[in-house]
Amino acid sequence: MYVTVLLGDSEMLAAYTDMLSKMPTGFMEIFGLNPETLGTVEGYLAWAVFSYSALIIAVFAVIAGLNVTANEEDAGIMDVLLSLPVPRWRVVIEKLAAYSVMLVGIIAMSFVALVLAEQTTEYSVETGLLFQGFLNMIPLNLFVMAFTAFVSALVRGRNTAAVIAIVFVIASYLIDSIGGMLGGGIADVLRQLSIFHYFDPEPVLHTGLAWPNFLGILAAAALLLGGSLWAFNRRDVGL
Repeated sequence: MYVTVLLGDSEMLAAYTDMLSKMPTGFMEIFGLNPETLGTVEGYLAWAVFSYSALIIAVFAVIAGLNVTANEEDAGIMDVLLSLPVPRWRVVIEKLAAYSVMLVGIIAMSFVALVLAEQTTEYSVETGLLFQGFLNMIPLNLFVMAFTAFVSALVRGRNTAAVIAIVFVIASYLIDSIGGMLGGGIADVLRQLSIFHYFDPEPVLHTGLAWPNFLGILAAAALLLGGSLWAFNRRDVGL
């Protein structure tokens, strides 16, 4: 809600935008700042709300992915659970489903908070587009959660899995940001490998969801879910 304070004062927003526009272009683009659109309400919200929210919620997604199998195995609990007549696929599916519900709840509360805060400003973005902006964060974070669960089932050790997942998130963000700054050639090719390249919140606030990206990330998350089931089913769970 606090990021809407600047939207309540057009002069303050203009001064803030002017200050940022004087920074080096490369510095701005690394942090997801587009000098051409930052002064618009859509551009400001895309940066101040959606880009940073996606990174912050990705932290939850990593923690949730570790909680699927790695944390309990590291604590010596998973072997007790699997001694019961519970199939391994059920452990993975039900935990991922539970954390997915939590993820959707967090994003839904963020949406409500922003809509309420927007009522106090002189600017407005169509509620339907704001809703799609938050909806756009779900596949990205489901992918991060599924990726972490897959790595946790594939390698031994919670700390190792956590490091791999965190490095993946940070590297993906930097590849997309720096690739966008450099532009052309190998930079554009590398950006195709970044999950954040397919997130891109600003166009969603203008025209709505990019369905190919939205469904593509969901499909990739589903593949990682399948990989998690395969890896955990073959895993020799530590005692």
